[in-house]
Amino acid sequence: MDKNVQIVMTQTNYTEQQAIEYLRQMNNDPIQVVRHYLGICTTNENKTKKVSSIHQEIFKQYRKCLDIQEYRDKNPIRVEEAIENLQQIHEKYQKTH
Repeated sequence: MDKNVQIVMTQTNYTEQQAIEYLRQMNNDPIQVVRHYLGICTTNENKTKKVSSIHQEIFKQYRKCLDIQEYRDKNPIRVEEAIENLQQIHEKYQKTH
């Protein structure tokens, strides 16, 4: 069995025939086959589209900032609770080591 077929079969649930077929489709590149299996885009589809105007970029960044602020308002960081959790973790670690 080809080494690339073995790699694909160990990293996916593909049968030997499926692995061979996908390797043929993807120029015998096991990394591309595994990415395809995992649903990771390997083409330019994932890259951001070029902005057609500066105004589009300004409003895009503004919306992004608003989304982040809205998330932070709904999910505030509780510092006291975080410190207490860290202290508990530290105590458990010290007991085991």
